[in-house]
Amino acid sequence: MPDKNSFTFGNTTTEDIAGSANAIGTIALCKYEGGNAAKFLQEQFDVPAIVGPTPIGIKNTDAWLQNIKKLTGKPIPEFLVVERGKAIDSLADLAHMYFANKRVAIYGDPDLVIGLAEFCLEVELEPVLLLLGDDSQAPSKDPRLAELEKIANHAEYDIEVIWNADLWELESRVKEKGDIDLILGHSKGRYIAIDNQIPMVRVGFPTFDRAGLWKNPVIGYRGAEWLGDAIANALFADMEYKHDREWILNVW
Repeated sequence: MPDKNSFTFGNTTTEDIAGSANAIGTIALCKYEGGNAAKFLQEQFDVPAIVGPTPIGIKNTDAWLQNIKKLTGKPIPEFLVVERGKAIDSLADLAHMYFANKRVAIYGDPDLVIGLAEFCLEVELEPVLLLLGDDSQAPSKDPRLAELEKIANHAEYDIEVIWNADLWELESRVKEKGDIDLILGHSKGRYIAIDNQIPMVRVGFPTFDRAGLWKNPVIGYRGAEWLGDAIANALFADMEYKHDREWILNVW
């Protein structure tokens, strides 16, 4: 900046945080990592709480906007209806021709992994390996189990879920399966993708080996469109490098 200030510029003040007890409501985008804060405000200050789903993909973004509409009483703006149509059109162009039956491994924060898995189902990708990178001492009683079972029930293939997973688990499971077509996760899995020659799309935190990814959120309709494009481009580049049916790209 002209005054040599190098600090980031945010708009949320400590007064705003203290004033959250007087909000008309709280919407937690991450059910498992942020839901407790929303529930606390509801229990302590009677602030209505809407917890999840994480708005990744069309269905979850629809639910998110309906929740905002219900909370505020305001209609969904027309420009978001247009964004939705553009995203669906973009994803439809890619899904059946390029995404169908591509097997995906997803790892990272549980809210993100679940959201990405649901997005994969929407676009005909197959999320066959889900690795949840947090500490659940009793997976059989974990509230996320119901969501994961719902995802599995919508799939026509087996989905393996690894609880309390780390990168060693990712590498061993990828090698064990041997037929993973795509990896979705943060940058720390890059060497696994490189060593096993599997295309990878960086999603989540951190993404230190690609410039500017933080500027492209994956939530909302635009996020769904960007995520579809990023996946397609990763698959296209892999086809070219491996000379694997790259002639398909000539008819695009």
